[in-house]
Amino acid sequence: MLRNMCPNVKSARNIKEKTRRKFLSIQKSQADLGKKLSDFFCLKGKEHLLMIDYLTKYDELKPLNTVQQHNLITVMKSIYATHGIPKLVSDGGPPYSSNLMMNFRREWGIKHHVTPQHFPSANGQIERAVQTVKNSRTKAAEEGKDLYVLLLDYMIQPAKNMPSPAELLMGRKLRTFLPSHPGQLKPTFDVERAREAL
Repeated sequence: MLRNMCPNVKSARNIKEKTRRKFLSIQKSQADLGKKLSDFFCLKGKEHLLMIDYLTKYDELKPLNTVQQHNLITVMKSIYATHGIPKLVSDGGPPYSSNLMMNFRREWGIKHHVTPQHFPSANGQIERAVQTVKNSRTKAAEEGKDLYVLLLDYMIQPAKNMPSPAELLMGRKLRTFLPSHPGQLKPTFDVERAREAL
């Protein structure tokens, strides 16, 4: 009888499942400059903070000695001192929702957009990056390599006919373990003019 009253229940359920699988697609525009996606996860028994520049996909991975707010805020300040004050996107979990963290965001003028916490695909880019880091950690352990060397390799890889995340963010290619001609590492800005100005 219920089936007769609600013939569209099955199709509504299918639509919900399809929607759940899709990642939130946000238009990338000038308004997204400075947007940082952020998440916490456990890697090899230790908490880590991962922040990604939304436009360039440049990752910052920071191990945390503790998840205490003072330590976390210090780590965030070090990232912001390097890359500027962001527009922060997170799932709004406990590390992001404490009074101390809210005061820090207010003092620093950090805008915070919260995605649904129990709907990870809403923050799909950071969730994929967490998986990449975890997979890199497994690969590093199997090959006896340093995780950060693998992350460096990832940051210098161009994608989709675009410069690498590092080059997009920093305006230059990064020096790596691979031999390269000094001319390849030259920044996109006029180095001589900058040197004279300094």
